[in-house]
Amino acid sequence: MPLEPQNEVTWARNRSPDRTYFHRTFELDIRASQDFGHPARFIVKVFDEPDDTAGVLSEGLEYLEEVVHTTPGGRKQVKIQIAREAGLVREIQIQRVPTNGDATKLETLLTLGRDAAGRLIDLVQTLQYIPLEGGEHTVRLDDQTIRDFFADPEGMARAYQRRPETFRNLIENDPSAEDLVAIAHRREPGFRS
Repeated sequence: MPLEPQNEVTWARNRSPDRTYFHRTFELDIRASQDFGHPARFIVKVFDEPDDTAGVLSEGLEYLEEVVHTTPGGRKQVKIQIAREAGLVREIQIQRVPTNGDATKLETLLTLGRDAAGRLIDLVQTLQYIPLEGGEHTVRLDDQTIRDFFADPEGMARAYQRRPETFRNLIENDPSAEDLVAIAHRREPGFRS
């Protein structure tokens, strides 16, 4: 039996969802990149979405099924490239692994460059601190405020405890903080909507 040709699709099909793959380090050779000439590497993980049709039979139907080869129809791959130093993400790609046996290329569904990848990572890291109970109103915070807060949450809390009036004034005088000011006014005694 001849070996299957090796390409990015066969590699993705053969990866296990319960493993993370750390590729070898290489020198980045993209001249237009600010990371040109610096070390880089890929980190790859596959995820299988459940097959919605698995196990669904029409009533009274009997059949015999022989499985020769299975490629998960819902398999996706997350490919992360780090460059220069540990933790510095240059790019994140989310790719679909084709089920066509002749395919040699993965389908890229989403590519996030350095800035967008950083925002995604910040969002995922923030999730552990977001309470499920959020009240009735939407709160909007810019990314830098969230980064500052999580960089030193105890320091922010101490600063607020020492000078709450300063925080209130900053928010009330910031035109982009209209949502927070509106929520505060709704909480005042005697407010009727």
